[in-house]
Order: sequence, then structure tokens, then C-alpha cells
Amino acid sequence: MARPLDRTDFKTPGRGSLPESPAIIKLARQFETSCRKALEAMRGVPWQGTLDAMEDNAQLPADDAGRHIRFESAFGSLTAHLFLDRAAISAVIEAAMGGTGAEDAFNMNERPLSRIESRLIARFEAEFARRIAAALTGHLSEDVRVFNGETPPELSASSGALFQLRYLINVFSYSGEIRLSFARSELEQQIRSLEAKLAEDANAVLQKQLQSEVSKSDVVLTVTLGTEILSLEDISGLRPGRLIELSSTVSSPVTLWSGSVAAFHGRLARNGDRLAVAISAAIP
Repeated sequence: MARPLDRTDFKTPGRGSLPESPAIIKLARQFETSCRKALEAMRGVPWQGTLDAMEDNAQLPADDAGRHIRFESAFGSLTAHLFLDRAAISAVIEAAMGGTGAEDAFNMNERPLSRIESRLIARFEAEFARRIAAALTGHLSEDVRVFNGETPPELSASSGALFQLRYLINVFSYSGEIRLSFARSELEQQIRSLEAKLAEDANAVLQKQLQSEVSKSDVVLTVTLGTEILSLEDISGLRPGRLIELSSTVSSPVTLWSGSVAAFHGRLARNGDRLAVAISAAIP
């Protein structure tokens, strides 16, 4: 006997883990390259950078430091937050200001940034955002732009669960951390849109290949000259050399069949020493 339905039968499936998604892993590696290139744009010194961690349900810095960035494409908007810890800020400023690593390590402590230092960090953040947009463009196969309004939307607790990428950077004797956080729901939407587009493109390619193969396939055509009704007794008495007269004549039209479908009308003709059929009209 079938049991009655209860509330557990209507539970929605849990969300998959983004850090285990192949698409996210690939995207994180592309961002890793973007991070290194943005650092090298500040100064062409041997920067080192590596993806350190991918975290679900991440938190933004408590002091609201960092920069909010919004990316826009045909797949919708993607809001991000870029944060450099003090050690990373020191590394960027030291390299940008011409440091060589031969002098003592520059320690910023917790003092406010000077105007020049703030501009250097803003320059790096803008360069990183531009390269992230380029990486997204390549990954999504859609043009992705950085929001150019005065104030981009901000990530917050109301934005839902956050997904965060952590990168470790090093130059000379400086090591620091860069965090790139996304609204998880927006990032998932981007990935789903990409997967749907790839599936659509793959189906279009498959359909084209199938049509090409079908067009090259052999089709058997049967030509019917006429029909005659014989009794079972007459058929059993047939012998080699016996002639069966048809109701049609040499000038009568013939029908070309493809399986059980009548395809064309035609007439008998010659092609050299071979018998042929000249197509007269297609059968609707």
C-alpha cells in the first residue's frame, strides 16, 4: 500500500558546493592570472601569487575596507568586493614606489594611507577590476563590463551567502592576502547561464552534424511500373519464361517510392544502353 505524502517529499535539493565546481575552479585560476598581471602592471618586478582558498559563507572585513565592484553582461550583474590586507597594501605600495627589497621591510602599521598611497591602491584595484572583467568575458563568451556609475551596489549580509577567493601575493620580502568576494546567488546565476549557453551551442553543433550526415545517407528508391492481381493458383503455376502483362503501357507514368512513401511521378526513358526514369513531378 502506498504511503501518504508528507512534508519531506517536497524538500528542495541543497545547493552544491561552489568550491567543488569545475567551472568555479577554472574561473578562480583565471582570476589568479588576472591578479598577477594587475600587480605586474604596477611595476614589472617578479611578483608571486597563488590561489590559497575558496570559501562558502564568507564574511566581509568588519571595518568595511576594500572596494565594491559591479560587473555587467548579457547574463546579468555580478557584484564583487575586493580587499587587500595591510601586508598586501604594503607590498603594492613598496613595489609601486620603486622598492628593491634590499632595504628594511616597510611597515605601515594601522595608520591612514596618505593621498599618494590611496591613489596607488585605487589604481591597482581599477586595474584588477579591468582584468577580472576581461577574464569573465573570456570565460562566459560574453562582453563583461565594469560598472562605470558613481557608486556601484555594495555587498552586505542582505546580499545572501558570499563566496570568497583568497590569493596570497609576495614581492621581495612582502607577503599579503587579497580577497575577492561575490554574491553567491549572482555567481551561480552566471555559471548556470554559461552552462545553458554551452549546452545550446553544443546542441546546435550536434544538429548541424546530424543534418550533414543525414544528407549524405543513401536512400533506396523503388520504381513501380504497374500492378497486376493474380490468384494464388496462378502464382503457384508461374514458371521461368512466363510473361505477366501489366495494365500500364510503356508510355504510362511510373511512381518512385521511398519506403512506403510515394515521392515522385516519372516516365520511362533511356540513358545510353540503360533503362532510366525521368522525374516529372514531386508528389505533395
